[in-house]
Amino acid sequence: MKREKRLAVAVLLGVAAAWTWFVTHPGGDVLPQGSIKLASVSLWKEPSISARPASNPKIYFWTTNGDLLHLEQNPDSSTLIVRDHLTLFNTLQPDPAPPVMIAANSLFLRPTPDGSGLLYGQMEGQKPQSLQIHLRNADGNDDRRLSALWMTNVAWMPDGKHWIVSRIDGDYLNSLDGTPARKLDTSSLSAWAPFVLGVTPQAHAISTLGSDMFEPPTPFQGRNSLRYPTAILTEFDPLAPARNPKTLKVTMPRDSVRGQLMLSPQADRILWIVEKQGSGVSTWINRLQYGYYRPYFGDQALYVSQLNGTGMREIFSGPTQRSKRGQNVILIRPLADIRWFPDGKRISFVHQDALYIAPVD
Repeated sequence: MKREKRLAVAVLLGVAAAWTWFVTHPGGDVLPQGSIKLASVSLWKEPSISARPASNPKIYFWTTNGDLLHLEQNPDSSTLIVRDHLTLFNTLQPDPAPPVMIAANSLFLRPTPDGSGLLYGQMEGQKPQSLQIHLRNADGNDDRRLSALWMTNVAWMPDGKHWIVSRIDGDYLNSLDGTPARKLDTSSLSAWAPFVLGVTPQAHAISTLGSDMFEPPTPFQGRNSLRYPTAILTEFDPLAPARNPKTLKVTMPRDSVRGQLMLSPQADRILWIVEKQGSGVSTWINRLQYGYYRPYFGDQALYVSQLNGTGMREIFSGPTQRSKRGQNVILIRPLADIRWFPDGKRISFVHQDALYIAPVD
């Protein structure tokens, strides 16, 4: 009798586990509402450094007038910068001008906001500070070197001619006109260099501490398995940081294990790219399959909120596929290379070798 009861309990637990897995890991393509496929990206050039937290991202860039620039690699390792125009019908129209070529020993960085210039770098050493910045016209002519610094966290000023980068040694204002990079006096804000996330139309910088990535403290330990921390955002005038800076405490999305916050081009909203904590049973199944002491990786989700964290709304949630390769766990998230569109009303992303665009409202 006891054996039959144990067998019945085991069957029920198996059915419950299977049902939970089916609910939390549905099949099929589930994309943000209103998603429109723009192009295949299978021939686009892969970036040299993977963007976080997405996997296998492709390189592409939007300009403020809706042009799409993407990279293709030639057999000699030189890079072609290909331009397309986004039409009112959400289709891409190839630019009649031939692509611009960047030499094999150079790294294309990004276009200027309006797309009239192309910024690329040449390495003269092994350290990031040895990257020499060049500006070339969109037609491929008039190449000149700039006295500028570069990091991946570029925040453009409203004039489209200056940008801020955050480095360990400080924040720097750079210019397209050849003016040498200028270090900002942000010591009054923090002992550590603020990490600038974006710039408002009023030319005020929005910064946080550390980086644009976040991870709640001590996840999955104790009864309260996850605490929801706050991001500390500071708004300040880059030319006078000590003049009336403002601080915001923004609560991160519930159930998020870790993620990234990305400001809209107008710096008035936040796109949260997070990993969600699953249900208790789903977490338990994950631990049984991959081991309790492995880092937990939740399913991918996107949220949009106002700059102060109000109006938090989920716009996408999809399962992360996991597979074992020896001792390693390979993660494949549904969306990669997620970006704001310049109008601040849409986002773009790569899903299964295709580029999509989708509204956030």
